[in-house]
Amino acid sequence: GAGSCPGPTVRATTSHLGGQMGKVLIVGNRSLGGSQLATLVEGRVQAGSLEVHLVVPVPNPVASAVAIGAAAPDMAPTLSRDIEADRRAAQEQLTFGLEWLSGLGATATGELSLDADTPAAVSRLVEAHGFDEVVVSTLPTKVSRWLRQDLPCRIGRKVSVPVTVVSNPS
Repeated sequence: GAGSCPGPTVRATTSHLGGQMGKVLIVGNRSLGGSQLATLVEGRVQAGSLEVHLVVPVPNPVASAVAIGAAAPDMAPTLSRDIEADRRAAQEQLTFGLEWLSGLGATATGELSLDADTPAAVSRLVEAHGFDEVVVSTLPTKVSRWLRQDLPCRIGRKVSVPVTVVSNPS
């Protein structure tokens, strides 16, 4: 069932960090710039200094095909063109997202994630850089592929830090 997350995924609190939010990893793409995410980031900035690392996953056509149950060979002819378009779109979102986060007062860095396994990619970044929290910014439930794929839960199972899901109206 959507919405029920097994495992330690909880709403993030600031208490264990003594008010210093520190470093937050945001996973987002088309929902960047949403009001819900803005509210969350502004709240974190007010609570203390905030370093944000934005990860924009580039949609992986093969992974999506598998999730939908399509046969990958059917998609082969369109694959390379779509990947280019997706990567360009993701790069634009990344550039926009970094400017937007900086405008909210956060210290923002970012990257594109070309890894088809987004939870694994996020987990590696959390391990490597010691993030205090992961925020998954999605579109509303009915249009969010990530929520359908249970992405926040899958990330929550791989990381030891709180995972917060922000659903933004598109």
